[in-house]
Amino acid sequence: MSTILLLSKGLARYRHLFTEHFAAALPDQVRVIACPHTGGGELWEVDFPALKAAQGRVMYRDFPRTFRDVAAWQPDLIGIMDYPPPMLRALMFARLHRLPVVVFTEMGAGPPGQPVALSTRLIHRFLAHLTQGQVAHSPAAMAPFGAARRALIFAPHSIDTTEFTQRPWAASTGPCRLLCVAQYVERKGHDLLASALRQVKAAGVDFTLRLVGNNADQTWVRRVVGEAGLDAQTTITGPRVGRDLLSEFQQADVFVLPSRFDTYGVVTQEAASCGLPLVISSLAGSSLNLVRDGENGFVVDPGNTSEFAGRLQDVMTQPGRWPVMGARSRALAETFCVRRVGRQVADWMAPLLPQPH
Repeated sequence: MSTILLLSKGLARYRHLFTEHFAAALPDQVRVIACPHTGGGELWEVDFPALKAAQGRVMYRDFPRTFRDVAAWQPDLIGIMDYPPPMLRALMFARLHRLPVVVFTEMGAGPPGQPVALSTRLIHRFLAHLTQGQVAHSPAAMAPFGAARRALIFAPHSIDTTEFTQRPWAASTGPCRLLCVAQYVERKGHDLLASALRQVKAAGVDFTLRLVGNNADQTWVRRVVGEAGLDAQTTITGPRVGRDLLSEFQQADVFVLPSRFDTYGVVTQEAASCGLPLVISSLAGSSLNLVRDGENGFVVDPGNTSEFAGRLQDVMTQPGRWPVMGARSRALAETFCVRRVGRQVADWMAPLLPQPH
């Protein structure tokens, strides 16, 4: 029996899904122990106590606090998420015991160009040499900051496309229903979207806009919408999860993500999986693998208001193309379904495990 110990920062739903499908794709003689860290205010979207109590394909356990805690699981391979201090203990343990380490990260020097602190780049350059492989959760991470000759695989944060099902298309009536799912913070670019839509509105295009976000403070986004003169067109919903979120995607006509920067942006895959045309910021990593210009939408510079408005108008005013564009979005989303991604990482990681004699 071989053991893979996976250490993560919190337990977002997409991380949980990946872990489950990754483990399911491994041989029965390989066990997976997943230990999410509870500190730092990281995102939690699953019931961790319930997972600990269950005895499924994955064993969920408390984060190891000492070398003795790590040793108790007798790992043959350790996976860490980036290089924050809580992960370094396991990295040093692996180094002392000559165990392979795989780092899961969104950080890298590749496109789109994201602001990465010099200290972060230096840490990656130094510590990457202590690892044997890198799982790139974003296109940028396919160009590592250090130790580029390690084993490398692209495995973006992903969703289960069997859960986010393709919306049925019917003859379009009424205004275009535009959807944006993003936190109500400046980094997500709602103000850039509002500026572009002010031009679209001035051109006489009829539309409605729904802004879905998981933070309670709506002060900034309401001000942005009001200053652009879009109050009559816009609904600010607050958080949506589960079937409510799925309903938002399936009732929309076009999806837009105007981020100033996003290492990836898994909401793009959620929208694509539901079969929506996409208008995605070039500064979101998901624009590189989930958008084909002119086929299922457009990649835009959100800071170029005229270009942004023009692309939005191109998509919003051609309802006859929406089903074809949506079908292409769906096909791209399925390419990166978490079931497939989990299996690919399992196959890639297998050679790093002890081989039977």
